[in-house]
Amino acid sequence: MSRYEANNIVDAKLSRPLGSKWDEKPIGNRNLPAMEVRYRAGMEVIENKKTVSQVARELGVSKGFVSKWKKKYQAYRVAKVRRRDVTMDMFKSTSSCPKHVKCKVRSSIKGKVLKLRNRFPFLGSAKIKALGGIGASCSTIDKVLREYGKMGNPRRGRGTRPTAVSNAPVPWTWCR
Repeated sequence: MSRYEANNIVDAKLSRPLGSKWDEKPIGNRNLPAMEVRYRAGMEVIENKKTVSQVARELGVSKGFVSKWKKKYQAYRVAKVRRRDVTMDMFKSTSSCPKHVKCKVRSSIKGKVLKLRNRFPFLGSAKIKALGGIGASCSTIDKVLREYGKMGNPRRGRGTRPTAVSNAPVPWTWCR
């Protein structure tokens, strides 16, 4: 593997946000953290000269998994010599699962929203926000209203609305 290829692999990996709870999850038959298994998969094949099948059997993962991380480990080894920013981050996941948990709605906001909705049962979230001077978004107000059964679920897509076209016969008698 050339340094150019190695640097491309490393740059592609490090350009995305790294790390998630999946890195701590034990995988394989050794119950090691995922990040450790990824590192060992490449290291065992390249450093210890084992076959991909042997390493896959030992770690309890697929051969495709070992092959993928062998290539990344090789790029890591080549690029590590020349670049300071290359660390074990190479072996962290690029999972798309959320990195943050949404905050709960404060009870003071819930109280104001429910009080106004009980007083004016047909007001929407925008009017409730304007009347009450509530410092929350309309979607947060909608969430509170749905939680307490004061509002139905939103309509999804255009397919739920009735169409304007009618299949009834047109009465032509009025034209005569």
